[in-house]
Amino acid sequence: MSIDNIRERFSQNRRLFELYQQEIKKTIEKLEKQVNDLKIHVEQGGSIAIPSQSIKKPDGGYSTRIGLKDTPEMREVLTFAMNRKVDELKAYVEISLHMAFSHLMSLFDACFDDIVKVYLESVKRFFVNNQIWETTAREISRHSLKKQLSFFNKNAGIDFKSVLGDKMIFQVIERKECRNLIVHNEGFVDKFYVNNVKDTMLNIGEKYPLDYGYLDDSIDLLSLFIMHFSSEIELKLNTYIGNNR
Repeated sequence: MSIDNIRERFSQNRRLFELYQQEIKKTIEKLEKQVNDLKIHVEQGGSIAIPSQSIKKPDGGYSTRIGLKDTPEMREVLTFAMNRKVDELKAYVEISLHMAFSHLMSLFDACFDDIVKVYLESVKRFFVNNQIWETTAREISRHSLKKQLSFFNKNAGIDFKSVLGDKMIFQVIERKECRNLIVHNEGFVDKFYVNNVKDTMLNIGEKYPLDYGYLDDSIDLLSLFIMHFSSEIELKLNTYIGNNR
């Protein structure tokens, strides 16, 4: 497995993810239009009456489908049902966004971890023994993103703070913390998020306001991060190989 292969696989996964995201948007937009159209129709005084209908049965006989009268009581029932439908739609949107975002972060983590593995495998011969190498590899996989980038600064001479910039690193850390909220706390802000995401305007117990704009921005951000991160690792490995032939 090469850095190039990993990068290409991530690009393919991104394209598939964007298709998946588009389908979610289309489905939700269709549902929202149906609910909003009916709501507007009722609010503007449109009739909710449905005439009774005679339906022919397969045996040749007929049955009657009972209609609906436009009365204040039926309007009240319909309004209640519409409000329930709106609540269900909101819940569906939230679940869809949470699932999509969690999947996107899983793709990012898998790609990042694979790049780190390629680097460690390539420099394995420089370790005194395999046990030290295995301990190092295990510890890196458990570290936070900030500590992982610090490892490369210390051991590979790659200053990712200069390459990526504080803003990009912070934004990726924030995405990882957001994913933790979704997976472990039903999307509610907790003390770990507040402690790890400095200057956040969100309060503990508040629902994280994840929307399509955030999801779109995350796709671009994570793709750009992977491009820069993989390029620097690739450059360093090529230098190692060139100096140790």
